Amino acid sequence: RREVESASSLDKLIFHPYDYVMEYCLGIKDKQIADPNNVENVKGTVFHKFIEKMFMDGAQVRSMDDVKGMIRSRDNMDRIFEECVDDCGIILREPRYTSDFMEVKERIMGGMSALVRIIEKNGLTVKGCEVVYDNVPFVTYEGEDIKLRGSIDMVLEDKQGGIVVFDFKYSAGTYYEKLLQGNKSVQL
Repeated sequence: RREVESASSLDKLIFHPYDYVMEYCLGIKDKQIADPNNVENVKGTVFHKFIEKMFMDGAQVRSMDDVKGMIRSRDNMDRIFEECVDDCGIILREPRYTSDFMEVKERIMGGMSALVRIIEKNGLTVKGCEVVYDNVPFVTYEGEDIKLRGSIDMVLEDKQGGIVVFDFKYSAGTYYEKLLQGNKSVQL
């Protein structure tokens, strides 16, 4: 029995129990999950890293003015994108993935301005990116505490001091949209 679960593992347990047993109990992972050649996963990883580097300077959150200045100076965004590709998406540099490289770069660059507009329009303040939580009490089952671990893509605060969470998804499909509409997203 696992003592700590993540939102992803709970999602798998509820909606795909066979996969949960294979991965978390038997240690047999789906090749697609761990495969660094899965370009769609790599693009999502680069996207998450880019958001983190745009809004965070080490452990410090950048001011919104700094982020907007970085967007205006496309050179800064290009440099950060290149660093992210080198850090976690090197496969995108292979000639066969040139179109994927360009596609993810344009989506990220275009999305940054939209993200800043959403944050400002809603009066939000970024408090952190890729915020790690570990051993957070979740539920007691058969007398034993089940705890959660994971990371939150972006934590923000509204004008009333309430916490807002952004969970970024890179894929263009409707899978997560349908989960949200059906109130079935374990992660949120």
